[in-house]
Amino acid sequence: KIIISYFILYLLVFLRSVMVVKQGECPAPERAAGFAAACVEGCEEDGECSSHKKCCPNGCGHTCQSPRNLFRGGTQ
Repeated sequence: KIIISYFILYLLVFLRSVMVVKQGECPAPERAAGFAAACVEGCEEDGECSSHKKCCPNGCGHTCQSPRNLFRGGTQ
């Protein structure tokens, strides 16, 4: 029972982190540079990105990027 309880707790924490939508708007894909412009799927949801960063499209994948209009809100 203890193992199942820990698994459920872990699953809930994981799901909460994945379902987070962070403030700000993703920058335009053509403004991505460096790793932000890499053709990789570095993330799928904002909750996978550290700090204030959002999971944003970059033209050929998704990477964690610093949002613009951070204090105005917005969506991807």
